[in-house]
Amino acid sequence: MNYWKIFTTEYPGGGDTQPARTAWNALMPEDKPLVIEGLRKWNLSEEWKEEHGRFIPAPDRFIKSEKWKRTPNNYKETYNPNETPGPLTQDELFARRHITSEAAYTMYKRAQRIDTWTKEKGLKL
Repeated sequence: MNYWKIFTTEYPGGGDTQPARTAWNALMPEDKPLVIEGLRKWNLSEEWKEEHGRFIPAPDRFIKSEKWKRTPNNYKETYNPNETPGPLTQDELFARRHITSEAAYTMYKRAQRIDTWTKEKGLKL
């Protein structure tokens, strides 16, 4: 089984970077399935969902710091490690990788107001 491919597919934001690959290769073979199991727990955690995934570490840091061995804070006790959840859907991956359209619109309007204000004051940014 190609655990690296599973890892890169399921890691929010992708995991196919050279530092992540180096950290992955340093793992013991028996740890690789445990990393996938830990990653799936973290994918379901509230911590990784808040602020559109702001607190998701880089994939190499997830591996090197052995975050996959820890249980997320306020983790749902309903998690069954024997049940293999599928990878995140495309919508879930998109939501984690991109800001919501509402947040994007808010930032766009704020930038417009700043731009208008600077033009009125004769300032250049």
